[in-house]
Amino acid sequence: MHAIKPGAAALCLLLLCACSAAPKVDWEHGAHRAWVVAAYPPGRNADLPLCLLQLSDSDLATRHFVALRYRHVRTMRTAVAEVPDGLALLPDTQVELWPADCARGQLSRISTLLPPSLE
Repeated sequence: MHAIKPGAAALCLLLLCACSAAPKVDWEHGAHRAWVVAAYPPGRNADLPLCLLQLSDSDLATRHFVALRYRHVRTMRTAVAEVPDGLALLPDTQVELWPADCARGQLSRISTLLPPSLE
């Protein structure tokens, strides 16, 4: 067997630490890493997806919703979710998302803010 050079061992240790410090997403139970694409303006307008069209005018005026993109297998998908109280989500903000089918009137859920990825 060949011994690992000290520089290579240090690099391997650094890579392992960086991977373990990455935020965990609950993949096993259906969560995904998602990115905010845009915020929907308050109120009713013509460009609302089905899951938002079913809400009342007062819900659309007082609640905040965003469009998100997430990777599913080899494709990118879009989701619509309500912004949790106390969060200000800007485009490219990374979140843990529990996707739902907006075409069936279901809103996705944002559970956690994630730090920016190192990609």
